Amino acid sequence: SRSSGSDVSVLEFLGNAVPFGLSQLTGLIIGSADLWVGALVLGRNELAFYAAARQLLMLVALPLQAAQLAFVAPLARTAANGSSDELQALVTKAARRATPPAILAGLILVLVPKQLLGLAFPDGYEAAGLSLVILATGQMFNAFTGLCGQALSMSGHERVVTRVNIAAALGLPILALGGAQLFGIAGLALSVMTITFALFGSLWWIAKQQLGVQTQFRLIDRTAIASARPLERLSR
Repeated sequence: SRSSGSDVSVLEFLGNAVPFGLSQLTGLIIGSADLWVGALVLGRNELAFYAAARQLLMLVALPLQAAQLAFVAPLARTAANGSSDELQALVTKAARRATPPAILAGLILVLVPKQLLGLAFPDGYEAAGLSLVILATGQMFNAFTGLCGQALSMSGHERVVTRVNIAAALGLPILALGGAQLFGIAGLALSVMTITFALFGSLWWIAKQQLGVQTQFRLIDRTAIASARPLERLSR
């Protein structure tokens, strides 16, 4: 049984707090490093155009964020008491809820990026059309992979997620700096897309290997990789 809050030692508290703090810090860096680099390298107008494209990107991100809120508690319960088959069913359900609307929003952004930018912002912001296409492509991949990070974190593999996030947080500013200097806002968007593919592709693969589940969107149910075995809660 778990000890009460008053029985938690300082070392135990720090052992739980440090991964959480690192996760929050790396999330901040991954979510903001492109803007920080853009502010250093790009002109004011270019940065404004890029920021506008990022705003429209929320249309793709919202369904996945909603799924994270709705499924995080069931994921934790299933990871604690269920089997890989049950976890597989849950992450598949989450992907079926979140991925289609996210992909639909992403395809709209990809097909008519300049028109949407022109409707949402003043004249001239259509210049961010290519950047919006690149960013939306990365977010669609994120949506397609489903709740891979949440499945790992809720099953005791939060340290693995933290390590992957740290790698992404270290790589993004470097790629963003090079991309922005070479190709402007399109290069900045390309760096974000590259890190997005690497981050969520890695988390998806780790979830498959460590948990025996595939978190991506799929229409046809298949037997879990490791049928009906209890889930191991390991912090690696």
